[in-house]
Amino acid sequence: MRAHGYDVIAATHDRAALERLLVRLGYEPIADQRGVTWWHPGGRTAVFLGGVVAGGGAPTGTAELIRSMVDAGAATIVLGPAEFAAIAAAHRRRDRVLVAAGAPGVGDSAAWERSTRDHRRDELAAWLRTVPLWLDLPGLRVVHARWNDFDIAALRVVLDGNCLADDGVVTAACTPGSWASTAVRTLLGLADARSRAAEDDEPSAGATPVIVAEHAAATAPGSRTRRHALAVRDGVPRSVAVGYRWSGERELDARHLVRDDAQPVTPTSNADGRS
Repeated sequence: MRAHGYDVIAATHDRAALERLLVRLGYEPIADQRGVTWWHPGGRTAVFLGGVVAGGGAPTGTAELIRSMVDAGAATIVLGPAEFAAIAAAHRRRDRVLVAAGAPGVGDSAAWERSTRDHRRDELAAWLRTVPLWLDLPGLRVVHARWNDFDIAALRVVLDGNCLADDGVVTAACTPGSWASTAVRTLLGLADARSRAAEDDEPSAGATPVIVAEHAAATAPGSRTRRHALAVRDGVPRSVAVGYRWSGERELDARHLVRDDAQPVTPTSNADGRS
């Protein structure tokens, strides 16, 4: 993966807003044999915090654009709760153990199944299983809601490239009460993991910066301030596309946030949710 800088972009379902944001971040649409892909002429890489699957389960209006960038190497992405719900829904259909046990899904998986009753449903779910739960980049960490060293260390043992590629791991992650379910839901900031996500960490000097999507569960080990942990969506309406332009700094600065509407971003709370 290129190391000329990363633009961490919160999930948005509005393609026009995302395209405006990409322009503001310096990306350009380039036509090739695959169609049109957005690239940064300076070699920067976009990092999407989900945005491929909507809350109700259907592919978002930005899914095609994001996938084209990821597949071309112009971007990467981490799973969000909606993407995990899509994986769970597709997996349950094939996993008789889950069906027999009646294990509940994650999110509105029934709506996802209804909204994509064609071959694209399984193809999208298969693609999502190649998407990592977190990224540990040189000098920067990215996860949807919560970086937890204990859970990540446990998941590294069983995951292939930080991805939910293995059927057995997906089964465990979809089974309430299992260690895998707790770990995955902690990273994604889902409801039954909030108490764990709120636990204090021992402070440590020189913490690696962590960028997440939402401030409610955004806590970085070794940091209780916005210097080392920042939530991109904090204080920004969901109708607005927003991203953080990271260029190697060890102390994150809200002035590096960019909105598609060119309005200034003024975060309302620290990374641990405190004003």
